Amino acid sequence: MPDENNCPSCGKTEFACVKSGRCIPHEKRCDGVPDDCGDGSNLDEVGCSKNSTCWGKFVCDSPTTLQTLGHSECIDYAYHCDGQRHCPGGEDEMNCRSTSTNYLLCENQKQSVIKEQWCDGTEHCADGTDEKYCY
Repeated sequence: MPDENNCPSCGKTEFACVKSGRCIPHEKRCDGVPDDCGDGSNLDEVGCSKNSTCWGKFVCDSPTTLQTLGHSECIDYAYHCDGQRHCPGGEDEMNCRSTSTNYLLCENQKQSVIKEQWCDGTEHCADGTDEKYCY
């Protein structure tokens, strides 16, 4: 697995080009056009599913996904960078740029919850900390 320390921080609707440090629109990921990242790596076309059900979606392509399912899985872009892991390897929550939505980290430090969901009467953190200190 590549070093994650130098990855660009891209927005929810962007794909992180690790080698060039650029962010490209997610529509360019798996669009069949080689090297949208412009760095010679062609990483925006690596791990793409030939299954048309994944076109225009976020592709979960971590080693965990491939070991678990034997193929890439995809999720709707609405789930990308939403504070919850939907891909088996959690890659849908990696390299996320902060947006106008504020997230708070649960005490278990494995999950983030939208600020508006804290103290709303429903536990969103697996450890329940989003409802723990409410008055």
